[in-house]
Amino acid sequence: TVELLVDVRAIKKPVQAESDRMVFLKTEIKERNIQKQIKDAGGKWNPQEYLWMLPYSKAKALNLQNRVVRNV
Repeated sequence: TVELLVDVRAIKKPVQAESDRMVFLKTEIKERNIQKQIKDAGGKWNPQEYLWMLPYSKAKALNLQNRVVRNV
């Protein structure tokens, strides 16, 4: 005879690290230097939202946390 034991548990989805979440950043039209910093860091312009998208960790590294509008 064989005894089979099965452990049933809910599998939790890995939580995305706080620093890895994508955020929207707001810039003014005239702030070309800040826009260039975001673009150089890998940021992407979202024309539908009129906002930049960038991982939070990079926004923090550029000291742009105060420009975060919301999570993507």
